[in-house]
Amino acid sequence: MHSFEVAVILAAVGALAQTSTEHNAAIVTDSPVDARYIANFEGTITGRVLAGSDAFGIGVTFHIDVSGLSETDGPYNYHLHEFPVPEDGDCAGTGSHLDPFGRTQEPPCDGDWPETCEVGDLSGKHGTIEGTSDSYSFHDLFTSLNPASDAFFGDKSIVIHNNNGTRVACASFAPVPKENNGEEPVEVVPEEPVEEPEPEPEEPVEEPAPEPEEPVEEPEPEPEEPVEEPAPEPEEPVEEEPKPEEPPAADDDECEAEPEEPAPAEPAPEPPVEDEDEECEAEPVEEEPGEVVPEEPEEGGEVKPDVPADGDDVAPDVPDGGDDVVPDEPEEGGEAAPDKPVIIVVGPIEGGEDGEDGMKLGP
Repeated sequence: MHSFEVAVILAAVGALAQTSTEHNAAIVTDSPVDARYIANFEGTITGRVLAGSDAFGIGVTFHIDVSGLSETDGPYNYHLHEFPVPEDGDCAGTGSHLDPFGRTQEPPCDGDWPETCEVGDLSGKHGTIEGTSDSYSFHDLFTSLNPASDAFFGDKSIVIHNNNGTRVACASFAPVPKENNGEEPVEVVPEEPVEEPEPEPEEPVEEPAPEPEEPVEEPEPEPEEPVEEPAPEPEEPVEEEPKPEEPPAADDDECEAEPEEPAPAEPAPEPPVEDEDEECEAEPVEEEPGEVVPEEPEEGGEVKPDVPADGDDVAPDVPDGGDDVVPDEPEEGGEAAPDKPVIIVVGPIEGGEDGEDGMKLGP
């Protein structure tokens, strides 16, 4: 509110104080600072009425905003009534106009002299609602938001009347919470018993699963480089000298070959010397019956033919001195006789070239 408006209000208060009578209303100066109340219309006619006190606590400022009115039932009057709207919503239950000074409705209110009007006759002091909807504001010096004042209406109602006086809409006032003291009051629904919602069951809080610990990767040991051992040099094979065969040792009865004994690889042993007194005769080989051709004896020696076995008649041819033995030629058309083995006769030789006795192998 501007200082000019405050000055006008104070001047009006002084003038009214001089003209006040028994039924005239008094100007209110004890409204709580920044008090807020609201009334909501619900039904065919909708809207709301906001009421609040200023910083000086003088009177009350109203903001009216309604719609849904009939074009033929206006202009509409509106008043503060002495009771709130009953639960059934019947506007008849709101009682009469708020009139703490007993002014009554007759004679009609004169807007130029608002103190002479009923405290609750807002349309008589500030004008009616025109048309199907309307929205406007005004400041009233004779109403109060102080619960201790006779002009207090915070627990009462406001009623809209059509042009024949019928109550067509009504709403109860309710306080606006202090925390919503903005530039304009905030809409507040009349207080009703609030059903406390049943507490919702607490959902179990799922504890986050512990994160698996990341395995610590141990550095892999570096593989040791294998030490290459020098390959062993292949051994050269030792060539063993062939072992000479030992001649069989002479025996009194017969010459039998003795088993060979391993001989050292060093110089071969000297062949054994045969005894002069012993004789080693080769075993005769059995032959098929036939003639035996004796070998030609060496000069100066004699060859003794072998004695044939019992039952065999062997007539050896006696070669002439120095002549070769010629085998018999096969007859024409006959097969050649197989070569017969040569029989070696070993015997003593008398009167050799050197005049010594010894042994000689034939032929």
